[in-house]
Amino acid sequence: MNILMVDDDKYVLECLRNGLDWNSLPFDNRYEARNVAEAKKILSEVPIQVLLCDIDMPRETGLDLLEWLRSQSSNLQAIFLTSYADFNYAKRALQLGSFDYFLKPIEYDRLAKILIDAAVKVDETDSKETFEKYGEYWLKSADSRREAFWEKMMRLSSPASQDARKLQDIHGLDYTDEDTFVIMAFHIKANASRDWRDDNMLRYRLLNLMGNPRLLADTPLLKKECLMQENSRLWYSIYRVWGSAGEYWKQLSNTASTIRKHLKNDFSEFAVYFSKETSLYEVNQQAQKINMMMFNNIIYGNGIFFVVDYRPVDDGQIVLDKELIDQYLSQQNVSALTICINQTIRSIAERNLNPFTASRSLIAQWTQIIYLYLAKNQVSANDLFSNDEYKRLYKNTVNNFSECQLYLQSLVSVSVDYVRQIQLSKNLIAKIKEYIQMHLGENLTRASLGEIFCLNPDYLANLFKNTTGIPLIRYINESRLKKAHELLLTTDEPVYNISISVGYPNSSYFSKQFRKEFGYGPSNLRKC
Repeated sequence: MNILMVDDDKYVLECLRNGLDWNSLPFDNRYEARNVAEAKKILSEVPIQVLLCDIDMPRETGLDLLEWLRSQSSNLQAIFLTSYADFNYAKRALQLGSFDYFLKPIEYDRLAKILIDAAVKVDETDSKETFEKYGEYWLKSADSRREAFWEKMMRLSSPASQDARKLQDIHGLDYTDEDTFVIMAFHIKANASRDWRDDNMLRYRLLNLMGNPRLLADTPLLKKECLMQENSRLWYSIYRVWGSAGEYWKQLSNTASTIRKHLKNDFSEFAVYFSKETSLYEVNQQAQKINMMMFNNIIYGNGIFFVVDYRPVDDGQIVLDKELIDQYLSQQNVSALTICINQTIRSIAERNLNPFTASRSLIAQWTQIIYLYLAKNQVSANDLFSNDEYKRLYKNTVNNFSECQLYLQSLVSVSVDYVRQIQLSKNLIAKIKEYIQMHLGENLTRASLGEIFCLNPDYLANLFKNTTGIPLIRYINESRLKKAHELLLTTDEPVYNISISVGYPNSSYFSKQFRKEFGYGPSNLRKC
């Protein structure tokens, strides 16, 4: 807590400075001013909670100072000192909300008590304002609290009722055991190369479409609880549902069709998945089933799909030794894995199984094994195998065992090689650093880098820090400022152009960060 003492008499200030036992008073810092102008300068630069001020001063009085403070919406506690028992002074001081009015000469014990009371008043006022702001925030943050609740619920493997109730208490929600929910999931892939604005734009457009009263806002049958992003390609919208299933399913299906109609041209792949109607404690299980539907398809579907229609691949015809394959994967033994693939293909051919059914079953089983292996190593399989080359290889596997064999061998070798690269983290970190240096002008985040390098963003950031000893975001910022420093010395480009080229579209923020890093501003560097 800070106190400002204002008096045009330097001897009064000296008495206040030396006559009070400041160690026993609740003030961290003391400031002094000899006139109102000096006081205003201090008040503009430092947060002051208590003002101890003379009234009768040349040019501007202490009352003028307090009137100015009240015009600035300041609620500091003001204590006036004066040598005159003037009723008009006292009246005006009360009108301006002063805390106390103290006549000189100074009685230190009494003044100390007044200062302590003023400090208590500051604490009470701050607590009240904090409570009021918190209450206002609590009301305005309902959407954010619901979204935070559902994100945590979806992370629980099998939430029990006590887990859900605890989360509800934390986030101020009141769902019951009788409430039922449906998930609408969107799985998308952009047509062109993505940039940092795509996710924000998609979220805005989804919210805008869902909030359209002619499409689907909250109705007597449905209430949208949240729209949240699972990853760069998967979004969940969770609805609380009432009434007849046939009625709200019609609304949901119409919504899905309309959203696809509006957005599908912006994406090469746009699929909508619906869960079953489910209880609060089984919503995440339905989300897992939606993931499994997508998990078994390297080529994403375009259309609308329902969990109730999903049937796991029947692998009764082909049985893989999954434990042995997992062992070879953990050993990164590509040769042994290739032999497993070749032996299985040969066995299928010798048994004269239906080529289409057998190849689909074989690929589905290998895909699950490989995807789980990659997931354990924090690699996004969907990102790793989403390019056109793998789509082409996959399409060629239909009714063609030799192409199926090539596809699985490629799947295995690429997966093992990529995990090996991650484990050799220095090589990966070098590539990340090189990419950052080449793209300083772009919006570089953990999420964007995670997608580019097919890694979980948190894992990538931790790997970078553990390997280099520097947090990822700090490295990006330091690299940008070092590059700006170099360009300022070696080019005649305007400062604004340089700030944009290194990823600071706001030139004033750039100058602030530059000064913080080097101790001088960009313009000062060129003047040297």
